[in-house]
Amino acid sequence: METREDKKMAKEEQLPCDVHRYKIANNEARLTKLEDIMDKVRNRLPVWATFVVAALLAIMGYLVAVISGGPK
Repeated sequence: METREDKKMAKEEQLPCDVHRYKIANNEARLTKLEDIMDKVRNRLPVWATFVVAALLAIMGYLVAVISGGPK
């Protein structure tokens, strides 16, 4: 039989998971938008600019990973 405190603790344990899922989904949505925009831009650029854009995307991806704390 669960007590009220047990239920409260169980809910608190679930909360960070839900928050992390929300943050991950939000980040994925933003990254998808960025990728779509970059694909549109990339289709209009010469080859050398495509490499510059790819390098910038790699740097942005690294910074996002560092800022978000990376895999835990």
